[in-house]
Amino acid sequence: MIPHFSKCVPKSFEGVVSGVIDGDTLEVITTLSGVFARSMIVRVRLANVDTPETKNRRGGTHLQANAGNAVKKVMTDALLNKRVQLFCEKGRFDSFGRIVADIVFVENFESSSFCGSEYYPTIEMPLSECMIKLRIARQFVGGKTRSGKDWDESELSQIEEFINSYYNSR
Repeated sequence: MIPHFSKCVPKSFEGVVSGVIDGDTLEVITTLSGVFARSMIVRVRLANVDTPETKNRRGGTHLQANAGNAVKKVMTDALLNKRVQLFCEKGRFDSFGRIVADIVFVENFESSSFCGSEYYPTIEMPLSECMIKLRIARQFVGGKTRSGKDWDESELSQIEEFINSYYNSR
């Protein structure tokens, strides 16, 4: 999506998660209403949250990629093909043209599929806050992507151990 279309993006909209790019980026099929209403796939960057990269780039490590892929699996299991409601953060886009929004509702959301937690997204506690409480993500600070070097080994090990223990217990 091109940033000059930002006025066309409503503050809140619904769609179906059609893909999980990584722990904090999703693809959503939605129909944005208006004069040119049509179904489209939009990339959504979850607001206020940062997850490890899924590939070794920008100084990342193998441990970071493992933790990033583990978070991606959790997000895929919990969200893929589910209808969601998104709330845009000031209707803005990030530097990659993704809509910056958070998920406040997931249809038929099973909190048990979200790392066996009791957390589920609401307007009072959006998905990004649930992720932070579970320690599979951290608060996003600043306007630029934080490099993999900013994730220390204890954070990454904690993510991977938590998620592995969840999947091994199923």
